[in-house]
Amino acid sequence: MLYHLVKPIIRLALLLFCRKVYVNRRDYYRTRGPMILAVNHPNSFFDAVITGVFFKQPVHFLARGDAFKKKWALKILTSLKCIPVYRLREGKEYLHLNEDSFERCRQVLRKGGIVLIFSEGLCINEWNIRPLRKGTARLAFSAWNDPKIGDALRVLPVGVNYNSFRRYGKKIFIRFGELIHHADAETGLNDGANYVQFNNLLAAQLEQLCFNHVPNTQPQNRVFSFLINNITGANQFERLKQISNEWATAEQKWVEPEPAATHYHCALNNRDASKSLVLALLTAVPALAGFITSGWFYAVLKRFVARKNGELGHWDSIVFTALALFYPVYVLLLSVIGWLATGCWQVFPAIFTGMPVCAFLLTVFWPNWERFWNNKRLKSEQRISLQRFN
Repeated sequence: MLYHLVKPIIRLALLLFCRKVYVNRRDYYRTRGPMILAVNHPNSFFDAVITGVFFKQPVHFLARGDAFKKKWALKILTSLKCIPVYRLREGKEYLHLNEDSFERCRQVLRKGGIVLIFSEGLCINEWNIRPLRKGTARLAFSAWNDPKIGDALRVLPVGVNYNSFRRYGKKIFIRFGELIHHADAETGLNDGANYVQFNNLLAAQLEQLCFNHVPNTQPQNRVFSFLINNITGANQFERLKQISNEWATAEQKWVEPEPAATHYHCALNNRDASKSLVLALLTAVPALAGFITSGWFYAVLKRFVARKNGELGHWDSIVFTALALFYPVYVLLLSVIGWLATGCWQVFPAIFTGMPVCAFLLTVFWPNWERFWNNKRLKSEQRISLQRFN
């Protein structure tokens, strides 16, 4: 019940937290289980949220075991269809519990459900695909060997790509691969050979579904973040993927930082700058209302999270969860205050619906205004540096 109550709230919160979510194959959201979603893991709990919330069927997912230690957390996370998985760093005494977790996954799959697992194991804020652990392969083969599941199980590789791991108004690319069936991964040898074959198939797809080959050093990292944020058009992912591949084969071309990388939002050409100006002008007035009523709330929330968990890799997850939990309460409180202060009941629905709408339009106005303004501030050498991306 809690899962179905929270799911629409999460989807509404994503409208405020994310600028745009690009999905290559939305038809997969209607796919029924038994199915395993094999996902890369660059951005902690938020990876599961952005991947699973749009599926028609409920998605169960594996989460780090130390989050389940407190009884209240265990009840809430279990209600949200989370299944604990324990790592060596959390203590050898917990590792035996993983078999219970895998059995719970198989129970979900026997009922035709969907399980999400992070195939890299650890979460690190980076675009590159890291070596895959054996967990996904073990779960897949244990399900294929279960007579109640068998070859009905499919494994779907999913690549999640972010323009930034800490900035508000995210641009996200969700890329679905091709389904992996039992016959694709079965070698006819031992379990070890099967796991290697499976991981090779999965890694090959994830490398194509994610940007990958992006140097995790400055200034290249800063340049690529800038490009993800500002390249527009129908084939954005393909263009960015090509750039990341060029980095892998000819990194010397990217040694010097691009001057325009100092601007997070910046139109790459005059045509995009003009479009951004039009959108900014159309949304300016409600965006101002959104800034006055909601902007300060987000600023305080972000500062609080930074002070408590400034260096952690699950920054986005904490900020998003806090926003999804507390912003509706804040809007409800102001709506009640407005109603009581004016004595007019119509004030309540006006504030309750108007505040989120104005906050959403603020997320439209601000990046578009910055894209236009920063484009006009570019120097001639900066414009020349951007020509290769137009």
